[in-house]
Amino acid sequence: MSASSDPEIFNQWRNAYLSIKQDGTLKEISLKWQSKIYAELSVLPEIKDDVLVF
Repeated sequence: MSASSDPEIFNQWRNAYLSIKQDGTLKEISLKWQSKIYAELSVLPEIKDDVLVF
C-alpha cells in the first residue's frame, strides 16, 4: 500500500493478514499454490514465513 493509503484501511488489511497467518490459513494457501505451480510449471517456489516466494 502506498504512503497515502488510509491508515484505517491499512490496519484492516494488516489485521486480516495477521489473522490468517495465526490460524494457519496463509500457510495452507501457500502450500496448495506451491503444489499447483510445481505440477503445472515444474517450478518449486519457496515458502518463507508462510508466504510463497519466487
